[in-house]
Amino acid sequence: MSVKKNIAKNGIATVLQKLVLAGQHLFLVPFFLSAWGAEYYGEWLTLTAIPAAIALTDLGFGTAFGNAFVLKYAAGEKQQAADLLKTAVCLIALCCVVVLMGTSAVVGIVHAIGGFEKIALPEDVAITALMLLILSRLLGFFLSLGEAQFRAIRKAHQYINFFTVFSVIRIVVGCVVLLSGGRAIEYAVADLGVSVVFLVTVWVIGQRTVVDLGRGKLIKQWSVIRPLATKGFAYMLTPLQQGISLQGASLVVRVVLGAEAVALFNSMRTLVNAAHQVLSTINASLFPELQIAIAEKRQERVSMLYGVGMLSAGLLGSIAAGGFVLLGPFVFALWTGGVFQPSFSLWLLFGVVLLVRSLWWTAGMSFRAANCPGWFNILSLVFTCIGVAVAYALSMQFGLNGVLCGLVLMECLIAVYTIPSSMKLLDLSAKDLSECRDVISFVLKKLKRS
Repeated sequence: MSVKKNIAKNGIATVLQKLVLAGQHLFLVPFFLSAWGAEYYGEWLTLTAIPAAIALTDLGFGTAFGNAFVLKYAAGEKQQAADLLKTAVCLIALCCVVVLMGTSAVVGIVHAIGGFEKIALPEDVAITALMLLILSRLLGFFLSLGEAQFRAIRKAHQYINFFTVFSVIRIVVGCVVLLSGGRAIEYAVADLGVSVVFLVTVWVIGQRTVVDLGRGKLIKQWSVIRPLATKGFAYMLTPLQQGISLQGASLVVRVVLGAEAVALFNSMRTLVNAAHQVLSTINASLFPELQIAIAEKRQERVSMLYGVGMLSAGLLGSIAAGGFVLLGPFVFALWTGGVFQPSFSLWLLFGVVLLVRSLWWTAGMSFRAANCPGWFNILSLVFTCIGVAVAYALSMQFGLNGVLCGLVLMECLIAVYTIPSSMKLLDLSAKDLSECRDVISFVLKKLKRS
């Protein structure tokens, strides 16, 4: 299958996935409120915060070992790939047991000091539902390995489609539980059941699809496991960086400017994040093929894929930023009912954030594709902390404009490091990026025909 067709399939599958994930929250909320009421649903959201936080970490090991598996398999080192897969399964299983024991101990301590008495749900219901949700999210740690098997054979779109289908199933099952009078425990059991079936389906099909994968052996050499474990911890910095970027900026606005400013800031940022989700399909479409090209040492294809990604991010990011600045105020007024009156400078600064982020986000896929997250993740975290600190300092003098200046600085610092470093990692120069012209011509021809 050609690279161009794979990119198109990855892109279409990713768009559908994002639409379903966005609709999942919007669609289920009315059912929750109707079936449970605002107070019970609020307590449910409180309970789900802990499993959601665990799911975000993904321990990093699944990503690190999954990427290492793809790189070995695509390079023709099938036995080493099989050994990595088996070792990763055992290591993640061990980590899941440790996490489950640790969370059980914490839940037990909270229960002993009466922490669950402060919520409206019965204690036994709250604890049982919480542990079921935690177990469901822990199973998700193995999905990175399941996805890696599809990426290794250049069928990443199939995994994305499976994910989308099971997301729809999760919505349907959730609605059935709520409409039939199910409460927290019943919903958590149903959620766990969908997670189990999804994991088993992905794993069985993945194993059958990768037909030439030998019987793996457990890697016992710490010299082999340690670098991958280190990369796993580096990958764990990503949700931390995102959390500081999102929640840190909101906290700064709340502390310095008050609750109304938080409502305005977060509402505008919701539009930015929605636009960024659309632009991130560039990354998701190209990443699987870029990783295979790196493993197979096809330098021309690497430069072509990277060039297409950066050109697309620059072009579409500019269009999105321009549309955000020009049309954003109109859309925002309709969406919020004209409650807020943000200044033009805020729209302009948010537009800059959107454009710069689209560039470094696309370039950043190189570090994951090559399984070299180290300095990229570390410095992204450092630059984020700097940006939030500057946002706090400037907010006291310039209000929301000062906060946005701090965020623009954060995005620019990350971009200034990420773009040249990613090119150096892939051994690319500006001249190499001219290889993307053939693919651009192909895309333009397809658009004209449609």
